[in-house]
Amino acid sequence: MYWKRENRLNVKDPVETWIRQDNDAAEKYQVIVDFGKRTDLLKLKKNIVSDIQGNLSFYKDSRSNFFSNKDNLEPVAGCPVCKSPVENTSYQTNIYNAAYYQCANCTHIYLLDIPKLSAIEEFYRTNNRYAQTYTNKEAAEFRLNNVDAALADYMCKIFSSIFNTNPTNILDIGAGGGHFVEACQRKNMQAKGFEFSESSIAFAKEAWDISLDHRDYTKAYQEYADYDVVTFWGLLEHVPNPLEFIKAASGSLNQRSDKMIVCRVPKWDSLSTGVQSLCSDTIVRHLDPLGHIMIYTESSLCELFRQIGYKPAAIWYYGMDMYELLMQIGHKSGNYDHLMKLGDLQQELQVLLDNFYLSDLMVMAFVPNEL
Repeated sequence: MYWKRENRLNVKDPVETWIRQDNDAAEKYQVIVDFGKRTDLLKLKKNIVSDIQGNLSFYKDSRSNFFSNKDNLEPVAGCPVCKSPVENTSYQTNIYNAAYYQCANCTHIYLLDIPKLSAIEEFYRTNNRYAQTYTNKEAAEFRLNNVDAALADYMCKIFSSIFNTNPTNILDIGAGGGHFVEACQRKNMQAKGFEFSESSIAFAKEAWDISLDHRDYTKAYQEYADYDVVTFWGLLEHVPNPLEFIKAASGSLNQRSDKMIVCRVPKWDSLSTGVQSLCSDTIVRHLDPLGHIMIYTESSLCELFRQIGYKPAAIWYYGMDMYELLMQIGHKSGNYDHLMKLGDLQQELQVLLDNFYLSDLMVMAFVPNEL
Protein backbone atom coordinates (compact mmCIF):
# COMPACT_ATOMS: atom_id res chain seq x y z
CA MET A 1 0.00 0.00 0.00
CA TYR A 2 1.23 3.51 -0.79
CA TRP A 3 0.00 7.02 -1.58
CA LYS A 4 1.16 9.14 -4.50
CA ARG A 5 0.34 12.31 -6.42
CA GLU A 6 -0.88 12.38 -9.99
CA ASN A 7 0.00 15.89 -11.08
CA ARG A 8 2.23 17.65 -13.57
CA LEU A 9 5.94 17.83 -12.89
CA ASN A 10 7.24 21.27 -11.86
CA VAL A 11 3.78 22.85 -12.01
CA LYS A 12 1.72 23.86 -8.99
CA ASP A 13 -1.89 22.82 -9.54
CA PRO A 14 -4.51 24.32 -7.19
CA VAL A 15 -6.15 20.89 -7.00
CA GLU A 16 -4.06 17.73 -6.98
CA THR A 17 -5.12 14.14 -7.55
CA TRP A 18 -3.90 11.89 -4.76
CA ILE A 19 -3.96 8.14 -5.24
CA ARG A 20 -3.94 5.34 -2.71
CA GLN A 21 -2.57 2.24 -4.41
CA ASP A 22 -3.04 -1.18 -2.82
CA ASN A 23 -1.94 -3.92 -5.21
CA ASP A 24 -4.29 -3.49 -8.19
CA ALA A 25 -6.84 -1.40 -6.31
CA ALA A 26 -6.57 2.38 -6.67
CA GLU A 27 -8.56 5.11 -4.92
CA LYS A 28 -8.39 8.68 -6.25
CA TYR A 29 -9.04 11.88 -4.30
CA GLN A 30 -9.16 15.53 -5.35
CA VAL A 31 -7.18 17.62 -2.86
CA ILE A 32 -7.16 21.44 -2.71
CA VAL A 33 -3.57 22.61 -2.13
CA ASP A 34 -2.33 25.85 -0.54
CA PHE A 35 1.23 26.94 0.16
CA GLY A 36 2.85 29.46 2.46
CA LYS A 37 2.10 31.65 5.45
CA ARG A 38 4.01 34.76 6.51
CA THR A 39 4.44 35.10 10.27
CA ASP A 40 6.90 37.12 12.33
CA LEU A 41 8.24 34.17 14.30
CA LEU A 42 10.47 36.32 16.49
CA LYS A 43 7.32 37.90 17.92
CA LEU A 44 5.42 34.63 18.02
CA LYS A 45 8.28 32.83 19.81
CA LYS A 46 9.30 35.81 21.92
CA ASN A 47 9.43 33.79 25.14
CA ILE A 48 11.85 31.33 23.49
CA VAL A 49 13.98 33.95 21.76
CA SER A 50 14.27 36.11 24.89
CA ASP A 51 15.93 33.24 26.80
CA ILE A 52 17.46 30.99 24.16
CA GLN A 53 20.07 29.33 26.35
CA GLY A 54 17.70 28.90 29.29
CA ASN A 55 15.08 27.21 27.16
CA LEU A 56 17.65 25.06 25.40
CA SER A 57 19.10 23.87 28.71
CA PHE A 58 15.64 23.10 30.05
CA TYR A 59 14.63 21.03 27.03
CA LYS A 60 17.93 19.21 26.79
CA ASP A 61 18.13 18.30 30.47
CA SER A 62 14.45 17.45 30.99
CA ARG A 63 14.20 15.26 27.88
CA SER A 64 17.56 13.52 28.27
CA ASN A 65 16.84 12.69 31.91
CA PHE A 66 13.29 11.59 31.19
CA PHE A 67 14.18 9.19 28.37
CA SER A 68 17.19 7.83 30.26
CA ASN A 69 14.81 6.52 32.93
CA LYS A 70 13.19 3.39 31.50
CA ASP A 71 10.56 3.48 34.25
CA ASN A 72 9.02 6.45 32.45
CA LEU A 73 8.57 4.50 29.23
CA GLU A 74 6.52 1.71 27.74
CA PRO A 75 6.89 -0.06 24.40
CA VAL A 76 4.32 0.40 21.66
CA ALA A 77 2.66 -2.68 20.20
CA GLY A 78 2.90 -1.43 16.63
CA CYS A 79 2.47 1.55 14.37
CA PRO A 80 -0.10 3.96 15.90
CA VAL A 81 -1.62 4.45 12.44
CA CYS A 82 -1.67 1.13 10.60
CA LYS A 83 -0.81 -1.32 13.44
CA SER A 84 2.07 -2.78 11.44
CA PRO A 85 4.51 -4.52 13.85
CA VAL A 86 7.48 -2.56 15.19
CA GLU A 87 9.79 -4.99 13.41
CA ASN A 88 8.54 -3.44 10.17
CA THR A 89 10.32 -0.13 10.82
CA SER A 90 13.62 1.56 10.02
CA TYR A 91 15.65 3.78 12.34
CA GLN A 92 15.63 7.50 11.47
CA THR A 93 17.21 9.62 14.21
CA ASN A 94 17.81 9.90 17.96
CA ILE A 95 16.85 13.02 19.93
CA TYR A 96 17.69 13.22 23.65
CA ASN A 97 17.90 9.41 24.08
CA ALA A 98 14.63 8.88 22.18
CA ALA A 99 14.80 7.15 18.80
CA TYR A 100 12.35 7.81 15.97
CA TYR A 101 11.53 4.98 13.56
CA GLN A 102 9.58 4.95 10.29
CA CYS A 103 6.86 2.44 9.48
CA ALA A 104 7.59 0.67 6.19
CA ASN A 105 3.88 0.22 5.51
CA CYS A 106 2.31 3.68 5.99
CA THR A 107 5.53 5.81 6.38
CA HIS A 108 4.47 7.09 9.84
CA ILE A 109 7.27 8.19 12.19
CA TYR A 110 7.03 7.23 15.85
CA LEU A 111 8.92 6.33 19.02
CA LEU A 112 9.10 2.62 19.81
CA ASP A 113 9.24 3.47 23.52
CA ILE A 114 6.86 6.24 24.52
CA PRO A 115 6.21 8.06 27.79
CA LYS A 116 3.64 6.27 29.91
CA LEU A 117 0.21 7.85 29.83
CA SER A 118 0.56 8.89 33.47
CA ALA A 119 3.82 10.66 32.61
CA ILE A 120 2.23 12.45 29.64
CA GLU A 121 -0.71 13.56 31.78
CA GLU A 122 1.61 14.86 34.46
CA PHE A 123 3.71 16.68 31.87
CA TYR A 124 0.81 18.56 30.30
CA ARG A 125 -0.96 19.21 33.58
CA THR A 126 1.99 20.73 35.39
CA ASN A 127 4.59 21.84 32.84
CA ASN A 128 4.16 25.60 32.76
CA ARG A 129 7.23 26.24 30.62
CA TYR A 130 5.77 24.27 27.71
CA ALA A 131 2.47 26.12 28.02
CA GLN A 132 4.22 29.51 28.11
CA THR A 133 4.37 29.51 24.31
CA TYR A 134 0.57 29.49 24.25
CA THR A 135 -0.24 31.38 27.46
CA ASN A 136 2.01 34.41 27.18
CA LYS A 137 -0.25 37.39 27.88
CA GLU A 138 1.90 39.83 25.94
CA ALA A 139 1.84 37.63 22.85
CA ALA A 140 -1.77 36.44 23.19
CA GLU A 141 -3.37 38.94 20.84
CA PHE A 142 -0.53 38.60 18.33
CA ARG A 143 -0.88 34.80 18.34
CA LEU A 144 -4.64 35.02 17.94
CA ASN A 145 -4.44 37.46 15.02
CA ASN A 146 -1.49 35.89 13.22
CA VAL A 147 -2.01 32.19 13.86
CA ASP A 148 -5.50 31.30 15.00
CA ALA A 149 -7.44 33.83 12.94
CA ALA A 150 -5.58 32.56 9.87
CA LEU A 151 -6.49 28.97 10.77
CA ALA A 152 -10.13 29.98 11.22
CA ASP A 153 -10.12 31.74 7.85
CA TYR A 154 -8.60 28.68 6.17
CA MET A 155 -11.14 26.38 7.81
CA CYS A 156 -14.01 28.57 6.59
CA LYS A 157 -12.53 28.88 3.10
CA ILE A 158 -12.21 25.13 2.61
CA PHE A 159 -15.60 24.38 4.18
CA SER A 160 -17.26 26.96 1.94
CA SER A 161 -15.51 25.72 -1.20
CA ILE A 162 -16.70 22.16 -0.57
CA PHE A 163 -20.19 22.72 0.85
CA ASN A 164 -21.12 26.19 -0.48
CA THR A 165 -22.01 27.32 3.03
CA ASN A 166 -20.16 28.55 6.09
CA PRO A 167 -19.54 26.55 9.27
CA THR A 168 -21.27 27.88 12.36
CA ASN A 169 -20.52 25.39 15.13
CA ILE A 170 -16.90 24.51 15.93
CA LEU A 171 -15.30 22.15 18.48
CA ASP A 172 -11.56 22.51 19.13
CA ILE A 173 -9.70 19.60 20.73
CA GLY A 174 -6.40 20.43 22.42
CA ALA A 175 -7.44 24.07 22.61
CA GLY A 176 -4.35 25.36 24.42
CA GLY A 177 -4.98 28.85 25.75
CA GLY A 178 -8.29 29.13 23.91
CA HIS A 179 -6.95 31.33 21.11
CA PHE A 180 -8.71 29.46 18.29
CA VAL A 181 -12.00 29.26 20.18
CA GLU A 182 -11.81 33.02 20.72
CA ALA A 183 -10.89 33.60 17.05
CA CYS A 184 -13.97 31.66 15.94
CA GLN A 185 -16.23 33.50 18.34
CA ARG A 186 -14.94 36.83 17.03
CA LYS A 187 -15.97 35.65 13.57
CA ASN A 188 -19.51 35.03 14.85
CA MET A 189 -19.21 31.25 15.07
CA GLN A 190 -20.19 29.15 18.06
CA ALA A 191 -17.08 27.46 19.44
CA LYS A 192 -16.10 25.31 22.40
CA GLY A 193 -12.93 23.48 23.32
CA PHE A 194 -11.21 20.70 25.26
CA GLU A 195 -7.84 21.14 26.93
CA PHE A 196 -5.82 19.02 29.36
CA SER A 197 -3.28 21.56 30.65
CA GLU A 198 -4.42 23.28 33.83
CA SER A 199 -2.34 26.39 33.15
CA SER A 200 -3.78 26.69 29.64
CA ILE A 201 -7.34 26.31 30.96
CA ALA A 202 -6.69 29.03 33.53
CA PHE A 203 -5.25 31.30 30.85
CA ALA A 204 -8.25 30.82 28.55
CA LYS A 205 -10.57 31.84 31.36
CA GLU A 206 -8.50 34.84 32.36
CA ALA A 207 -7.67 36.11 28.87
CA TRP A 208 -10.90 35.43 26.97
CA ASP A 209 -13.42 34.37 29.64
CA ILE A 210 -13.63 30.99 27.89
CA SER A 211 -14.28 27.83 29.90
CA LEU A 212 -12.56 24.83 28.35
CA ASP A 213 -13.57 21.26 29.18
CA HIS A 214 -10.66 19.57 30.97
CA ARG A 215 -11.89 15.98 30.59
CA ASP A 216 -10.59 13.25 28.27
CA TYR A 217 -12.37 14.04 25.02
CA THR A 218 -12.42 10.39 23.93
CA LYS A 219 -14.59 9.63 26.96
CA ALA A 220 -16.77 12.77 26.93
CA TYR A 221 -17.33 13.31 23.20
CA GLN A 222 -20.90 11.99 23.24
CA GLU A 223 -21.90 15.04 25.27
CA TYR A 224 -20.85 17.19 22.31
CA ALA A 225 -22.88 16.73 19.13
CA ASP A 226 -24.08 18.46 15.97
CA TYR A 227 -20.82 20.29 15.20
CA ASP A 228 -19.91 21.34 11.66
CA VAL A 229 -16.15 21.13 12.21
CA VAL A 230 -13.91 19.46 14.78
CA THR A 231 -10.34 20.76 14.85
CA PHE A 232 -7.03 19.42 16.18
CA TRP A 233 -4.39 22.17 16.09
CA GLY A 234 -1.38 20.27 17.39
CA LEU A 235 -2.78 17.33 19.35
CA LEU A 236 -2.56 14.21 17.19
CA GLU A 237 1.25 14.11 17.50
CA HIS A 238 1.10 14.25 21.31
CA VAL A 239 -1.18 11.32 22.10
CA PRO A 240 -0.47 7.59 21.74
CA ASN A 241 -4.01 6.92 20.48
CA PRO A 242 -4.74 9.37 17.63
CA LEU A 243 -7.28 7.00 16.07
CA GLU A 244 -9.46 7.16 19.20
CA PHE A 245 -9.48 10.95 19.03
CA ILE A 246 -10.55 11.19 15.41
CA LYS A 247 -13.17 8.47 15.93
CA ALA A 248 -14.57 10.59 18.75
CA ALA A 249 -14.47 13.63 16.47
CA SER A 250 -16.60 11.87 13.88
CA GLY A 251 -19.10 11.20 16.67
CA SER A 252 -19.31 14.90 17.56
CA LEU A 253 -20.14 16.01 14.02
CA ASN A 254 -23.63 16.70 12.72
CA GLN A 255 -25.71 14.08 10.92
CA ARG A 256 -25.73 16.08 7.67
CA SER A 257 -23.24 15.74 4.85
CA ASP A 258 -21.62 19.16 5.43
CA LYS A 259 -19.07 18.27 8.11
CA MET A 260 -15.30 18.27 8.31
CA ILE A 261 -12.34 17.43 10.54
CA VAL A 262 -9.29 19.68 10.28
CA CYS A 263 -5.90 19.08 11.87
CA ARG A 264 -2.42 20.56 11.94
CA VAL A 265 0.48 18.18 12.54
CA PRO A 266 4.29 18.24 12.26
CA LYS A 267 5.48 16.98 8.87
CA TRP A 268 8.43 14.64 8.57
CA ASP A 269 9.65 15.49 5.07
CA SER A 270 10.88 18.99 5.86
CA LEU A 271 13.98 21.12 6.17
CA SER A 272 13.54 21.18 9.95
CA THR A 273 13.71 17.39 10.14
CA GLY A 274 16.96 17.37 8.18
CA VAL A 275 18.54 20.15 10.23
CA GLN A 276 17.49 18.65 13.56
CA SER A 277 18.72 15.19 12.59
CA LEU A 278 22.16 16.78 12.18
CA CYS A 279 21.88 18.91 15.34
CA SER A 280 20.16 16.46 17.63
CA ASP A 281 21.37 17.88 20.96
CA THR A 282 19.85 21.37 20.55
CA ILE A 283 16.13 20.73 19.95
CA VAL A 284 13.25 22.67 21.52
CA ARG A 285 10.47 22.07 18.94
CA HIS A 286 9.42 19.79 16.05
CA LEU A 287 11.39 16.61 16.90
CA ASP A 288 10.79 17.07 20.63
CA PRO A 289 10.24 13.48 21.80
CA LEU A 290 8.48 14.33 25.05
CA GLY A 291 5.95 16.43 23.17
CA HIS A 292 5.91 14.91 19.69
CA ILE A 293 5.90 11.16 20.20
CA MET A 294 5.07 10.80 16.51
CA ILE A 295 5.54 12.79 13.30
CA TYR A 296 3.25 12.50 10.29
CA THR A 297 3.65 12.21 6.56
CA GLU A 298 0.87 13.00 4.12
CA SER A 299 0.51 9.25 3.58
CA SER A 300 0.27 8.32 7.25
CA LEU A 301 -2.23 11.07 8.05
CA CYS A 302 -4.45 10.06 5.13
CA GLU A 303 -4.20 6.43 6.18
CA LEU A 304 -5.22 7.34 9.74
CA PHE A 305 -8.39 9.12 8.61
CA ARG A 306 -9.22 6.43 6.07
CA GLN A 307 -9.85 4.10 9.02
CA ILE A 308 -12.84 6.21 10.11
CA GLY A 309 -14.22 6.57 6.59
CA TYR A 310 -12.82 10.04 5.86
CA LYS A 311 -10.88 11.19 2.80
CA PRO A 312 -8.41 14.05 2.21
CA ALA A 313 -10.04 17.20 0.85
CA ALA A 314 -7.43 19.93 1.32
CA ILE A 315 -3.89 20.55 2.52
CA TRP A 316 -1.97 23.70 3.47
CA TYR A 317 1.82 23.60 3.60
CA TYR A 318 3.58 26.11 5.86
CA GLY A 319 6.18 25.93 8.58
CA MET A 320 8.98 27.35 10.68
CA ASP A 321 11.94 25.75 8.93
CA MET A 322 13.94 28.95 8.32
CA TYR A 323 13.52 29.91 11.97
CA GLU A 324 14.76 26.44 12.89
CA LEU A 325 17.74 26.60 10.52
CA LEU A 326 18.80 30.03 11.79
CA MET A 327 18.34 28.92 15.40
CA GLN A 328 20.58 25.88 14.89
CA ILE A 329 23.23 28.02 13.18
CA GLY A 330 23.10 30.26 16.23
CA HIS A 331 23.56 27.31 18.58
CA LYS A 332 26.59 26.13 16.59
CA SER A 333 28.21 29.55 16.20
CA GLY A 334 27.25 31.04 19.56
CA ASN A 335 25.91 34.11 17.75
CA TYR A 336 22.22 34.74 17.05
CA ASP A 337 22.50 38.08 15.22
CA HIS A 338 21.38 36.55 11.92
CA LEU A 339 18.23 35.18 13.57
CA MET A 340 17.35 38.60 14.96
CA LYS A 341 18.19 40.68 11.89
CA LEU A 342 16.90 38.81 8.83
CA GLY A 343 13.30 39.86 9.47
CA ASP A 344 11.20 39.86 6.30
CA LEU A 345 13.79 37.82 4.40
CA GLN A 346 13.29 34.96 6.84
CA GLN A 347 9.56 34.98 6.10
CA GLU A 348 10.06 35.13 2.33
CA LEU A 349 12.54 32.26 2.39
CA GLN A 350 10.06 30.22 4.42
CA VAL A 351 7.35 30.77 1.82
CA LEU A 352 9.74 29.45 -0.85
CA LEU A 353 10.35 26.32 1.22
CA ASP A 354 6.61 25.90 1.71
CA ASN A 355 6.11 26.03 -2.05
CA PHE A 356 8.64 23.21 -2.46
CA TYR A 357 6.67 20.99 -0.02
CA LEU A 358 9.49 21.32 2.55
CA SER A 359 7.49 22.85 5.41
CA ASP A 360 7.63 21.26 8.86
CA LEU A 361 3.88 21.73 9.36
CA MET A 362 0.81 20.79 7.38
CA VAL A 363 -2.87 21.49 7.87
CA MET A 364 -5.23 18.94 6.37
CA ALA A 365 -9.02 18.86 6.03
CA PHE A 366 -10.91 15.56 5.83
CA VAL A 367 -14.52 14.89 4.85
CA PRO A 368 -16.67 11.72 4.77
CA ASN A 369 -15.89 9.29 1.95
CA GLU A 370 -19.42 9.43 0.56
CA LEU A 371 -19.05 13.08 -0.51
